[in-house]
Amino acid sequence: MTTEPLYIDKENLNIIVLEILSWLKLENKRSIWIAQGRKACLKPLQLNMQYPWCTDLCMLVEKEKLFQEYFSIKEGKFNFSDLVTEDIKIKARELAYKNYNPQKHT
Repeated sequence: MTTEPLYIDKENLNIIVLEILSWLKLENKRSIWIAQGRKACLKPLQLNMQYPWCTDLCMLVEKEKLFQEYFSIKEGKFNFSDLVTEDIKIKARELAYKNYNPQKHT
């Protein structure tokens, strides 16, 4: 039994990576706000299947072992898998928060 290789064009893959990093960074900010007593909660990344990158992300989570281990998509929302420990979630959020600093376009 052979499986067909997964193909995602470079532009969509770039968007997927940036969206996941942005979501992780925002989740870390929300964690900080919660710790400060502000009204905030952690939220999954809402997907809109009208965008090709969203359907490609679903395909990644469905077919790629690494994505399957760490992420899930339920009811059109991308989030960590239920099997991922809180420590790993915190570490991923912190890494994105510290290291993902896109340039602001003015």
